[in-house]
This record gives sequence, structure tokens and C-alpha cells, in this order.
Amino acid sequence: MELVANLKPEETLLISCMVCAFIYFCSAIYRCFVFCLNDKNVNRNTQDGVSVIITVNDKAGIIKENLEYFLDQDYPNYEVIIVDECSEDDTQDVLTDMQRKYPHLKTTRIFPGAIFRSTKKLAINLGVVAAQYDIILFSEITCRPATRNWIKTMAGYFTGKTVAVIGYANYATLRGLDFPRMFRFMHYIETFFLVRAKCYVAGEGFNMGFRKQHFLADNIFSNNAQTYSGYDSKIVKAISKHGSVRVVRDTEGNIQIGDFARQVWTDGMAYYYHDKRAWTFLPFFFANWQRIVRWAVYVLSLYMLSNELFVPYNVAIIGFTFITNVIVMNISRKHIKQTSLIFTSLFFCLLGFIPRWYYSFHSVLTHKKWR
Repeated sequence: MELVANLKPEETLLISCMVCAFIYFCSAIYRCFVFCLNDKNVNRNTQDGVSVIITVNDKAGIIKENLEYFLDQDYPNYEVIIVDECSEDDTQDVLTDMQRKYPHLKTTRIFPGAIFRSTKKLAINLGVVAAQYDIILFSEITCRPATRNWIKTMAGYFTGKTVAVIGYANYATLRGLDFPRMFRFMHYIETFFLVRAKCYVAGEGFNMGFRKQHFLADNIFSNNAQTYSGYDSKIVKAISKHGSVRVVRDTEGNIQIGDFARQVWTDGMAYYYHDKRAWTFLPFFFANWQRIVRWAVYVLSLYMLSNELFVPYNVAIIGFTFITNVIVMNISRKHIKQTSLIFTSLFFCLLGFIPRWYYSFHSVLTHKKWR
């Protein structure tokens, strides 16, 4: 106690900074270790029936490109249900032609002229009601499964009391600084640890699954059926009370998002931050506490550097924290076989807060779009 009392203010500041750096290092290594552990309790030989639901709207051309990837899965017992949301193009003709080749393709439709602000949740409801199996997977027609084992992998996670699974979805690889793919990777990691903390606030509209019996029992969209927001996260949150939620880390269960137009990923980011504003304190804490500790290290060290205090120590602390962040991020990235993100990860470890703040603010401006 006497030693602590005799410390100078600048020495106390340095020790505080070193403690924060140590806490961050230990937590980062632990999180990396947990994320890279092999999944247990996965039934890789499951043959339970699966219904795949995809909603479409004026996407006839994309249906021709991507639907066969869902219909040509290496799985013995499944159906694909397409719910047409008021399409006025050739969608119905394309689906009719494909049904001749694939008898496990089924369709239903919301006819043009339906008086709804948003038909997304209505379309999901129709698909769930039409499904003949309890395990339901859903994705988007702008996507395609990365492998023919997508259904088998996702269905294998429905063991014991599992009521919902969240898979990984990302864009195709680009060269250079690939911000959109990095964002989706970081949010996937965030979702994984939120689920571990039993904070069920995030879904994945491009790649997730749930049990039909719980969806229908809870009548999930009854109070907000005409809003787009929460079409995936509300399912996870509501169904989680019936059992466990799991995040799929097997790369055989990945989905590749095909449409990479700027508006697509900009809207995706705005939608994510719009939903995030509805989170309570605990999800925010578990999602951000490690980031806060890391930035506490940077702020304290830079403050001391600006005052020329303990310069070698603070340079070492900043370098140590930055390198830890980069290494841990890239180990996790390689574990789920996400290539070509090394240079982007360097940027995000240093200045990632800038695009995060930008898209968070952008989501405020696009608020009405999700209502």
C-alpha cells in the first residue's frame, strides 16, 4: 500500500495502461482459442427432413443463376420453397420451368397489389406454413451455398435442444482493401461471442435456420409484420427461450453472397446498425468491452507520448497491442478459410472505428427504409 501511495501520477498512468494491455492480450488469446476449437455435438450423418425457404422479388435473372445451387445439394431429404413477393417480371415462368427438372422445388406467392409496407415477414410466414419439415433454413436468392454440403452441415447442428443455428455468409473475394467482406467477418465473430454470452440479438438473414414448431407457437411477427427490420434477429431472440442457439463454424456450411453492388452492402451495413440500436446494455457490453479496453490502451499511451512520458514503454505497449489484435484476427480469419483479408485487417485494427462510425450514422439517415 505504501508503494502504491508513493507512485507519481505519471507512473500510475503507465501501470494502468500496462494493466489494460495485459487484460486485452489475455482476452484476445482466450477468444481466439475458443473460436478456433472444433465444434462438438454435431451430427454429421443426420438425415432429418429440411425445408429451405427463399423469398424473391423481381429476380428472374438471378434465380436462373443461383437457385440450382440450393436445389443440387448432397442431402437425401429436403425441399426448397420459393415465396414470390409480388414479382412482376418473369419469375413465375422461370420457377415453372425449374419445377419440371426439380420436383422438390415448391412455390407460393404474394400477388402484386398486396397492401403492405413490407412483404418480407409475410413471405417468411407463408414459407414456414408451407414447409413440411421441422428444420427450416433460409437464405436469399442473391446468394449461393459455397458447397453441396450446406444443408447437411447446417442440419447437423440441430442436435439436442438446439432451436436455431446461425451460419456464415460473405461476399466473394476482392483484391485490395475489402471493407464489405471485413465488416461481415467482424460481425460474424461478434455474433459468435454474443451467442456464447447468451445474448440472442443478432441473426443472419443470408444463412440461418430454426425449428418450425417454435416459430409457429410464438407467432413471432404478429406485432411487426409490416416492418422489414428484425426479420432475422427477432426469430433468434424469440426462439432462444425454447433451447440453445448455435453458430456454425464449419466452412462447409458457408454461403457466398453474389450481388456485390455498392448499394447492396451499404444497405446491409445500415440495416445492421439500425437493428443494433435496439440492443439492451448487456449485448452492447459483451460486443464492445474488448474494443473499449484496446482503445483505452491507445488513448493512455498516446497521451503519455504527447507529454514525452516513458516514450520507449508506450511505443512498445502500442506495438504489442496492435500486433496482438492483427495476429488474433487473422488466426480467426484463417480458421474459417477467409482469404485475402490480411491488408484490410491491418487497416481495421488501426482505423476501423472510422467506417464503423460512418455506417452507424448512415443507418440513422436510412431509418425509414427499415420501417
